Amino acid sequence: MTDLTNAIAKAYEDSRQEALREFAPILARAQLKAQAAEDGINLPEEFLDLLDYSRIVGEDSNPSAETIALVLTPFQSIKKPEYAQRLGLGRQGTSFGFAPPAPLDARMR
Repeated sequence: MTDLTNAIAKAYEDSRQEALREFAPILARAQLKAQAAEDGINLPEEFLDLLDYSRIVGEDSNPSAETIALVLTPFQSIKKPEYAQRLGLGRQGTSFGFAPPAPLDARMR
């Protein structure tokens, strides 16, 4: 019976490893998108389609966190500049009432 039990356990482990190898790229893509979203990075779908996810997967068929961080490094350095949001929207600063109208007739000066 032990030979049968060992054969079943080996078959189970082999099938598990095969399933991990088959779905590892899908898991790597999902973890890459999750890490990018956590870091506030919006990755274009075209970029995600071009990646070779088999290189992100480690020896144990699990996505490597270090490799994912390395892929996201160039996107983390690109930040949109922060501008003052009120500039260019009209009069700046405090205004104390209206300015007196200037006379249109030069003789009234």
